[in-house]
Order: sequence, then C-alpha cells, then structure tokens
Amino acid sequence: KSMVDEKRIDVPATNGKKGGAYCAGVVPGVGPFQLLNFDGTKQDVATLAHESGHGCHDILAYEQGYLQYHPPLTLAETASIFGEMIVFRDLLAQSSSKEEELTLLMSKIDDVVNSVVRQCSFDRFEELLHSAREKGELSSDELDDFWMTALREYYGKEGDAGGDSPFDSYE
Repeated sequence: KSMVDEKRIDVPATNGKKGGAYCAGVVPGVGPFQLLNFDGTKQDVATLAHESGHGCHDILAYEQGYLQYHPPLTLAETASIFGEMIVFRDLLAQSSSKEEELTLLMSKIDDVVNSVVRQCSFDRFEELLHSAREKGELSSDELDDFWMTALREYYGKEGDAGGDSPFDSYE
C-alpha cells in the first residue's frame, strides 16, 4: 500500500498545527509519516515532493534493517532533493514567460546553495560534538556553543538568530 492509501501524509493546514515540514521514518515497516501544511502553492508542491523523497528513501532502505536504514547526514537529502528537482523540471517547462523562468531558476539556485551550506553546517556541528565527546560528557551549553560555532562558520554573523537556545531557531 502507498503512503497516500494508508493516510500517512498529513497535509491540511489546520489551526494549531506547527509550521514546517517533516518526514519521520520511525523504524523499518512502520511509517514513514509526513507532516506539512499544504495550501496548494508551487512551494507547497515542492515541499511535498521533498518530503516524499525522504519517505521513498525510507521505504526502499527498510530492508537494510533497523540499525542501517537511516542515511548518514551527508546523504540524507539526496532523495528529497531529487523529488524537488522533478517538480522543478516540470514547473520550469510550464513557465509562461522568461521572467517566470528566471524567477524559478533564481529560487532553485538559492535553494540548492542553502541546502549545501545547511548540510555542511550540520556536518560541522557533528564533527565539533563528536571530537569534544571523546574527552568526556558534554553539557547542553556546550552543544549550544557547537551549534552556534557551526552556524557562524557557514552563515557568518547572520547565523546567530538569537533566542534562548540556538536549537529553537531551526525548523
């Protein structure tokens, strides 16, 4: 059965539902489940394709077993970006003007650059964390510091979004 048939994609935008989008693979044979707010915009279609890419990857990787089916951080976005690119290709082919085509291209370039930088910053955070963990236990403040260091290294001072915890600013 498909994720749609099994009602494992929660898309209606409802009051009180948190923003953003997420696909949870849970464990092999359970899920995946997609959560997002869908209002029918082109961006919503791309987001659904992105999360569906994660879901497809999870389903295909379940045969690897519980300990091996989750992709490493460096590969986690491969299937999801592939899903986005299928939608992008179709939207680009349907564009009605050079201006719309340029807008789509500029937006996609920005998305790809941001995806690469974001994934590299996650990898840097893990490198900082694991290197420090070899020397002993870590406090939540140290984790916050590692996260902010990684964000600043990749985003500059703009990486400092403020807030009580730097983890509060990322969705």
